Amino acid sequence: MQQPTLTSSFQRSLAAALLMAASVPGFAADYSAGLTLGSQGGGAMVSTRLPWKLMGHDQFQLRAQIAGLDGDLDDFDSVNVKGIDYDDGELSTYSAQIGLDWYPFKSWADEIFVSGGLIWQKTDIEGNADVGDALNVGGQHLAANSLESLSLDANQQGVNPYLSVGWGNRLEAEPGFDFMMELGLIFPMRDADVSMAAVDPNQVLNAGSLARERKEVEDKLEDVQGLAMITVAYHF
Repeated sequence: MQQPTLTSSFQRSLAAALLMAASVPGFAADYSAGLTLGSQGGGAMVSTRLPWKLMGHDQFQLRAQIAGLDGDLDDFDSVNVKGIDYDDGELSTYSAQIGLDWYPFKSWADEIFVSGGLIWQKTDIEGNADVGDALNVGGQHLAANSLESLSLDANQQGVNPYLSVGWGNRLEAEPGFDFMMELGLIFPMRDADVSMAAVDPNQVLNAGSLARERKEVEDKLEDVQGLAMITVAYHF
């Protein structure tokens, strides 16, 4: 699969967000920037400390990041969608995320944070199933090589809320490298657009089974998604 790529429009949007954040009075004069890798692909992150307090030693930080992955699917790199491996196509996913990280503790656990915000996602999947394997299509079991082909074209785009917990990247106005990891959930708010087609010369696949499979793929894409990320950042 090709290496992750980021669009220039994402980079311009992130730069604009940083300029607006830096111009707000009261922002602390310390920041961090780093590289990320995770469920959203590879990308970049920036954050800055905010002058807000809920307790005596807690800390809020504003964080923005972009990530993406764009590659071809072949025999060595496939994507599994609801139990079926699709290859011979393309997979792309891009995201732009902005949220608040809250560090509630000032102790041995001062690097622990909880986070919430919004994440814009765009995902496109185009591929053909490996019909050389036995398949379960909409609850109908098909023997290997029953179909000549089974194709999937799925698209989803929208702004979704997220919640997460993590460790690292607490800004203390001291320069140096830091590590951050994050686990969370994304709650999709937009429907997915899915189409499927089968070349079935022996007419073994029931039309209702194909329709159920398409609906189940839609439901899968619209379900709550996991968020996982690691970051190597520098504080300045």
